Amino acid sequence: MKWTIEKLRQIALSSNIIEIGVIRPEKSEHLRKILLQRHRDQRVTAFEEQEIERRINPALLMPSVKTIIVALMSYHTLQSSDVSKRPSLYGTLARCAFGTDYHRIFHSRMKEVMLELERCEPDMDWNIYVDTGPLVDRHLAATAGLGFFGRNNCFIHPRYGSFIVIGYALTNLELDEQMYASQPYEKCGECGTCQSSCPVNALKIPFQIDQNRCLSHRLQQKGMMREKTLKETGVMMYGCDICQDVCPHNRGVPSTPEPLFEYPEEGKWLDLPELLQMSNREFNRRFRSRSFGWRGRRVMQRNALKSLGNLGEEEALSYIEAFLEDQRNEIRWTAQWAARQIKLLEEKK
Repeated sequence: MKWTIEKLRQIALSSNIIEIGVIRPEKSEHLRKILLQRHRDQRVTAFEEQEIERRINPALLMPSVKTIIVALMSYHTLQSSDVSKRPSLYGTLARCAFGTDYHRIFHSRMKEVMLELERCEPDMDWNIYVDTGPLVDRHLAATAGLGFFGRNNCFIHPRYGSFIVIGYALTNLELDEQMYASQPYEKCGECGTCQSSCPVNALKIPFQIDQNRCLSHRLQQKGMMREKTLKETGVMMYGCDICQDVCPHNRGVPSTPEPLFEYPEEGKWLDLPELLQMSNREFNRRFRSRSFGWRGRRVMQRNALKSLGNLGEEEALSYIEAFLEDQRNEIRWTAQWAARQIKLLEEKK
């Protein structure tokens, strides 16, 4: 069958994918230089592939690869995302964690697209990655011409803004040459609102994130939190949307066409006492379908304890005291800090 980019877009849109593009699986020397500088600056996170060659060479993932299909989904809905009206003793979540895990949703939709291609191309092989593969997905999306980089390092679609997810599929399918894009990086302007709005100055250098400062990154780290971080993260439980909430490119953006991204009102918060009392089995049963579920009960319980401490409500003490002698070092230490914090805040009232 003769494929066109228009036909591919029609298939993608039928699966609620907002944008799709096609690129060659070329090794990027430009990207190599960027990643080498990240390593020199010690800005590489524990969540990304450490071996540079695996980040720039698609053939290491699929030796027969001829095409990379890059796609975007929006998780933005027109439902209220205001977390300021949260109930007592609840913590807040970033938008991407309000409802069902975006990895699951996007993977299933991307699979629909690939199966439709396979129906006409039975000999094709393919592998799908959604925020999990070693390749740099923002580089792939930029090369495909699907959007541009924000000064907060988010990838921005010109219509749907930055509340999007990037996925890609490697395939041995050879497409018509005119379908392949190879665009230079595009960047947003000089607004800088995201940079000035970051409460911890993690965006001091435009188009870079200081992961050692970024609240979202620190909330996902295992182990002990510094006292400064405990205070700075407030009642945040997972993720931070501050730099995206203030971005002009996110004003008036349309809602996602994907109904699975709709979320219940209570999905915006987490009941902290309830989470603290959960067993591992109960945590997995309740939250394995959420985007923070992978991080596990231990990290989320630590975050719950520090959030209760920052709330400063005396009624939270009874839940915190159960962990004051916990055998897990970071849990015990965070509980002790939270108890002191509540007593300190009570004294100031």
